[in-house]
Amino acid sequence: MNFKVHKRHRSSLSAKEWSKAAFSFVWMWFISRSPRLLLLGFPAMILFTAIPVMAISGRTATSRLDVRRTYETAAARAARAEDHDAAALWFRKLLTLNPNDQAIKFHLALAVEAQGDTARAYALFEQLTPLDKAGYPAAHFYRASRIVEQEETRTPDGFRRAVWHLTQVLSQNPNDLHAKTLLANVQVMRGETAAAAEILEELVVAHPEVHLTVSGLYKKLGRDDTAEHHAQQARDRFRDLREREPENVNHLLRLAEAHALSLQFREAETLLFNHLNKKLDVEVTATALVKLAMLEVDLELEKDIPDWALVVSLLERSLASGYLHGYVFERIALVVGRHSGEKADQLREQLEAALADGRAPAVCHLLLGTLLGQNDQKSDATRHLEAARRVYPENPVVLNNLAYYLMESDPPQLEDALVHANLAAKLAPNTPEIQETRGQILAKLGRDAEALPDLEAALRLEEVPATLHKTLGQVYDRLGHDTMSERHRKRAAALEE
Repeated sequence: MNFKVHKRHRSSLSAKEWSKAAFSFVWMWFISRSPRLLLLGFPAMILFTAIPVMAISGRTATSRLDVRRTYETAAARAARAEDHDAAALWFRKLLTLNPNDQAIKFHLALAVEAQGDTARAYALFEQLTPLDKAGYPAAHFYRASRIVEQEETRTPDGFRRAVWHLTQVLSQNPNDLHAKTLLANVQVMRGETAAAAEILEELVVAHPEVHLTVSGLYKKLGRDDTAEHHAQQARDRFRDLREREPENVNHLLRLAEAHALSLQFREAETLLFNHLNKKLDVEVTATALVKLAMLEVDLELEKDIPDWALVVSLLERSLASGYLHGYVFERIALVVGRHSGEKADQLREQLEAALADGRAPAVCHLLLGTLLGQNDQKSDATRHLEAARRVYPENPVVLNNLAYYLMESDPPQLEDALVHANLAAKLAPNTPEIQETRGQILAKLGRDAEALPDLEAALRLEEVPATLHKTLGQVYDRLGHDTMSERHRKRAAALEE
């Protein structure tokens, strides 16, 4: 019985009592040793004590590393899946492990911005790009990129801030290709083309492909000899790259562009057509051919007497390709818009002569129809545009212009116009010229709720006509939105002044 009581007493010693007993034992051991023996044995004592401590801390460090890897994997997976809520959650967890990790904070800011919490994202970006410190380069670059991407921030003050952010990147990474290229783009947007050329010229030794951009900038500055020097360097570079990687379409496109900078259009065309005939990279190559043709058209239109046979041929080829409808719209408008009065009669004679010779009938009908329509000859306009549609029954440029002049004819043929406009919109979705035409037709039909999305999308036009703002004012008025109606009426009035 006594034995059992004694055993229970020993097992009931508290942790505090055990610690006190252990400390007393160690202390007695220390004071009972001679100082010399104690010093000799002290390293062993430290090692003996450190082994368990290191084992425990090692396990802790390994555990923290495992946790970090788990969080990083989950965050990366969520970011790839564009699950912004989950990504933000995992990046926040990562920040608890290291609150000063700028890379994690930057990715958290991106995730939060993608969630739509712009205020919180802005606060994080502000922390990463302070005014009194160097900041995090990736955050500076991202903020500069956002300024350039968003139309509302492309202002003198916005460009000034973009330059400051990019300067911070370059102060830490002086040879950052992306930062220098973006800085050059900003300078071009500010009208400082010479400064942009100087920035990029510093890169050509390490990045010979930049010769191409530098050549274009010097071309704009009228420094043709310098531009040609860089164009030749670009041709040499991309020809060499093509020999190494003959199937890389990007090298082909850049080589064609380098030829175009030297006005070697036939050489550029040959390269692109040869690649297209192999049925390789069809869309990008056909698109490049349209851009090349429109560049040549632009150069012809700058002349006092353009080579109309060449212009018509290039437009016909581009119209038939089915790519870059917006580019073709712009050039049709340029061709027709620069001719009025006596010049319009001269252009009409040229086009009618080309028709009689059987040259490019579709584009001649398209140009004649558009030209006559702008001169209020609506019935003749629709006749020519119908002829163009018979050649290209599914060409959105032709269908759009036909729909527009059917709407403008006397009397208006709105239902027929809407059929063509709907087909044009289906063939070339999100094209602002087509969206404006269909929106105008729907508004005239009184289908205001359907017209509004098209009309507002058409505000993306490079030059917004007063008629678009007028129609938007009327549509908003009929839908009961007085404030927006008044705003568009004022815009229309300002454009007509």
